[in-house]
Amino acid sequence: MKKLTCIYTFMAMAVFSCSKDDGGSTPTPPPEVVLPTVEVQESGYNETLHGVVGAPQSGAMIYTIEGTAEEGFKSLEIIKIENGSENQYESLDANSPDYVEGNVQTYTLNYIFSNDDVDKALGFKAVVTDQNDATAEISFGAAKVKNPLLHFASVELKQSFPITGFNADTSCFLHIEDNTCQATSLGQFYDLGYDDKIAMVYSVNDGSGFYLGSPTVVNGLEDNVTNGLNTLATTQFKVQENIDWSDISAYETFLVMNAYDEADFNSHEQKLESANTVGKIFSFKTDDDRIGLVKVTDQHTASPESWVKLDIYITQ
Repeated sequence: MKKLTCIYTFMAMAVFSCSKDDGGSTPTPPPEVVLPTVEVQESGYNETLHGVVGAPQSGAMIYTIEGTAEEGFKSLEIIKIENGSENQYESLDANSPDYVEGNVQTYTLNYIFSNDDVDKALGFKAVVTDQNDATAEISFGAAKVKNPLLHFASVELKQSFPITGFNADTSCFLHIEDNTCQATSLGQFYDLGYDDKIAMVYSVNDGSGFYLGSPTVVNGLEDNVTNGLNTLATTQFKVQENIDWSDISAYETFLVMNAYDEADFNSHEQKLESANTVGKIFSFKTDDDRIGLVKVTDQHTASPESWVKLDIYITQ
């Protein structure tokens, strides 16, 4: 009986011990950590913006960024991304003049495009950091930026009619270089060495009538016209059927570029026939990838001289 009594005593102690532990307090769970958040308030922030330097409507981008840090705000950084390289553009923290006490901070980016942004892969990123050094980030403001178009009104190209042979004084050549777009003659440019910048020639023959052609094409048709050109350019032409000229201004760089890309080549891509048709609109692209949009505004075809007046917009 002594052995059985010991067993009962041990079991009773075990049950009492377990009951005592079960009645203890539940451990307190660790506090929930709230990670920071950041958002751009404007819609379309993740789309690519087409910007033009100095344009009233597309010369800048404006975005409002809101950062929240429930664990305590440390900083809001705006990072500029240029051709893949990241650099701090702005930083907001407790030492900043625009800092507002609390866990929510707002920053408005008003970025005005400049010549330094042209033809670069541009974008921005916002990064919020809380007191625990946890971060949240968002990318926004991707942009393609171009300079405004150069505008040259009433450029007048002339050609003897009929062509009587080599004429050094006929301003049948269109010279495009840097900020220059002008009619010129062989006598004017022969000694100056810019024959490689002659984008097109105004000429006439029985098959094409009055036409504009790249120097390469004109040289094959009327070599007496291009005699003296050491370098022959290969400008390409496309007729535009659906352009409303009233929509065109110096700030419509992307419209002009897209119009060229989307149009079809003429029957001969380096020649524009019926170039003396008033109201005709066409695009061209030079060897150095400058794109122009042109409207024929006036013409004269009576012997002994023909001329056309062109209203020209061209990319820089």
